[in-house]
Amino acid sequence: TMPEGLSILGERYTIDIILMVHDKPGINKTEIIRSSPSGERTRAVRVDELVEAGILETVEGEHWRGLYYKLTEFGQEVAASLVTLRNTFGKYGAEN
Repeated sequence: TMPEGLSILGERYTIDIILMVHDKPGINKTEIIRSSPSGERTRAVRVDELVEAGILETVEGEHWRGLYYKLTEFGQEVAASLVTLRNTFGKYGAEN
């Protein structure tokens, strides 16, 4: 069986969001939600779930910036594995 919490990786947009925050630390929720024209509500819910799962954390920005997101230590490990997978798929092409 899967370790508790691992199933969140199978939810829509989870991997995209983790990699987005990995690639652009300090991204805010609006940027994440609007990264694609569809699925904004689902993306908003997923961000909150990733915080609850301990993968993302919110950071207070400057007074004009509001909240932004970064990976927790756990999230960084998850992201490192996803980056490895992304690189593998890139190397071999999606058709394999």
